[in-house]
Amino acid sequence: MTSFSLPILGLVVFASFSALVLSGCFEPSEPLPAPRLNPGSPDLVQLFSGLDSVIRNAVTQTTASWNTSITSHAIDVTSANETLWQSFRTAPLLGEYGDGGPTNVTGDTAFRIASISKVFTVLAILLQQQEGNLNLKDPVTTYLPDLRENEIPGGVQWEKISLESLASQLSGIPREYGQEDFADGLVAKLHGITNLQEVGLPPVHADDLATCGTNHETSPTCFRKDIIEGSKKRPPVFPPNYKSTYSNIAFILLGFVLENVTGQSYQEALSASILKPLGMHHTTVVRPRDSMGVIPAVRNDWMYIAGAYDPTGGLYSTANDLSIFMRAILNSELLDRSTTNAWFKPHSWSSSLHSAYGMPWEIYRTTELLSDSDRGVTLITKGGALYGYYSHIILLPEYDLAITALVAGDSQGLGWLESKVLTATTKLAEDLARRQARDRYAGYYKSLQINSSITFDVTDSSGLTITSWISNGTDFLLEYVGIHTGQRDPSQGRVQLLPAGVRRSSGGEVWHASFVPHKRTADSVIDSCMINDVDTVMYGDRSLQEFVFHANEDEEVTEVELPGFRVVLPKQPKAETIVRPAGCSGWKYFQHVLRSGVSTGCAEK
Repeated sequence: MTSFSLPILGLVVFASFSALVLSGCFEPSEPLPAPRLNPGSPDLVQLFSGLDSVIRNAVTQTTASWNTSITSHAIDVTSANETLWQSFRTAPLLGEYGDGGPTNVTGDTAFRIASISKVFTVLAILLQQQEGNLNLKDPVTTYLPDLRENEIPGGVQWEKISLESLASQLSGIPREYGQEDFADGLVAKLHGITNLQEVGLPPVHADDLATCGTNHETSPTCFRKDIIEGSKKRPPVFPPNYKSTYSNIAFILLGFVLENVTGQSYQEALSASILKPLGMHHTTVVRPRDSMGVIPAVRNDWMYIAGAYDPTGGLYSTANDLSIFMRAILNSELLDRSTTNAWFKPHSWSSSLHSAYGMPWEIYRTTELLSDSDRGVTLITKGGALYGYYSHIILLPEYDLAITALVAGDSQGLGWLESKVLTATTKLAEDLARRQARDRYAGYYKSLQINSSITFDVTDSSGLTITSWISNGTDFLLEYVGIHTGQRDPSQGRVQLLPAGVRRSSGGEVWHASFVPHKRTADSVIDSCMINDVDTVMYGDRSLQEFVFHANEDEEVTEVELPGFRVVLPKQPKAETIVRPAGCSGWKYFQHVLRSGVSTGCAEK
């Protein structure tokens, strides 16, 4: 885009402007565009080579905190475009294989992924809503009317529980039907209890026992009728939408809704809407051949038939398939972008200060991943656990990254492995994002017609920051700070740009200016950072906080447009300082330049 012609409208900021004293965020989140990640780049090669060594040393030199002799793993780090790195290990000791011997773990080796299955169930429901076949705001009884039949007094208020409440752990309904019931002798035995009465538990009547699913070995598999009737017998844990509490029954019911709406089985519905379109050939509720999976030498659920529990924890999958799945989520291949953005947002608080439930995400905010910044990084995750199998998927949308960690064997291996991979990968992604943003956007931009210029830089602890800003001969950086704080004092904080994630019809990339105060000890018990306003300062019905970067065909940024100032500033090869003549006000100087086109002197006319 070429520069605008000489503006006919100038801006003067007078001391009489009222200060917009706003609570600012000390470290705004998502401050830079996602980095471009090339698996062959020296940075990534060095990082992943180091991770290979760390993992290899831990498992071969007996320094690991878990039993490495029985623990296999498959780990995959992927960008939104391609897999960047994988790590596989086959334990020296494995379990019993019935139809073919064990094979080495690869990206196509099947693991039980347990509760990660919930993500597939929710995505399938969202796709049905996108097609207009259901509405997440509807009560579950709209699609499962048999929940109304034979309701007990004081039971669950099913008509007040929406599909959205079920998906976001806000239904308030019980966690399980039958699972891990101590009245089942095998369950008690696994917990070291041989006599229930000796530990203070009273006898129970036969009618109080679950009809299925009390253990994974000898108990009958649960089916639809068992879950529907069993769920109606139990009182609620909380009123609907009152407080989050984990419920597997909620996702079983969502699976039933999916089957009713599509007229297909759960597996058929997943295959039609997700697995086949994405080419996920190794994800299924049907147990693969033993030789296609990994079976640990500990008690395990490889053979467990989940039945009605498939939508909440029954899937088998692989590291390769899960990376395909997460790339599709990051790229909004199945859902539209606005729905994906909403899907990543919290729906309810957990009991922790830094975590929340999504649908069905477990969302974490941490300041521990970036050593040189207090900025929070958001992790969109889902974990899963069955006997012998422990899994976790992690999405980092601000970096366009995702991590899969699958473990068969000792559960402690999962936490150590994913912690090493997550910490190292996030730090490098942040460093690359800063370097690439500095190369692309930082520099000096100056009008060729009036005394307006701006300089951007990216520091090691912040995003794209304005270090100097002259508008029509006025030091507008001082004025901007004054607008937000009432003090024309640069020590009050910095002005940082945040990417908007949108482009104008001209192709320009939109950013918004945000005032970022220096962090101080708060006098209030409440953290004042709630609203990080980026659209409050207007002039002539245009935002003074909007910046639009334009690039050439080679994707090199060539100019920045400031719509509120009616000016485009071309990028210059190096910084230049233009000094306004002494005694010449900003307005006088601007009028002089308008009349004469000369940036020296300040003649009155």
